[in-house]
Amino acid sequence: MLGVVAQSLAYLRSDAARASIARDPYWPKWDSPWWHVLALREAGYAVPPEILVELCAATERHYLTIFPRHPEVLPPGKSSRTDVMCFCALASLLRAAEGTATVGWALEFFAKYQLPDGGWNCDEHSHVSSIVSTVPVLEYLCGKPSMKFVAERGLKYLLERKLFLGKRTGAVLDEAWLTPSMPRFYEYDLLRGLTLLKQYGVPPPPEALSALKRGRSRCWPLSEAARTGNGVESSFPLLDALALPENGRPILDRELAAL
Repeated sequence: MLGVVAQSLAYLRSDAARASIARDPYWPKWDSPWWHVLALREAGYAVPPEILVELCAATERHYLTIFPRHPEVLPPGKSSRTDVMCFCALASLLRAAEGTATVGWALEFFAKYQLPDGGWNCDEHSHVSSIVSTVPVLEYLCGKPSMKFVAERGLKYLLERKLFLGKRTGAVLDEAWLTPSMPRFYEYDLLRGLTLLKQYGVPPPPEALSALKRGRSRCWPLSEAARTGNGVESSFPLLDALALPENGRPILDRELAAL
């Protein structure tokens, strides 16, 4: 692991990484500085602060401060793919940059686009929330007094679904969520949801604790679903290493033990 961590750190300090951020702070998946930052953080390593400052500054400049739910709302020449920041992406970056850098319009953005049922959804065509989109936002909002009411509404949305069940049917929303993922990037799993509740000091639903598949792991970023449906163009050595059970599972086991 140390070798691939060193490769990512060296890349982030390179002129190539800065040029990539200047072109686009996010794309391409999964091999722009954005993804190296998230992978390092999930692996438990510090990220060079100057990169976090540059990423947040580029995000603040590059992206629209609106989340258009209809294409006609987009300003001329702007694209929902390259000029609109989704909720889970923005929250994940800000959580990685906590205490080092921020995006000035982020808190207002999260508050403005919270859906009536209490959560968020990165699918601009949906008017109901998504657990996948909601959890990263709540991870970032924890401990921010000005956002307490917003966070409480989001937590209520999650708890009504026991972290993984349909509110109306009580059925498991996605069987994959029962197995922890490493790295996650934006992917949701029950362990991530349970860790979020611990952040807020909220007791976990017994159903979620019993459903969690312990001692297993998966790698969503390298799955076929991620490759075919999420604009994935490439991987990088640290991501490939975290996908291996011998590297990813100990990280997840420590997270589980902390519960």
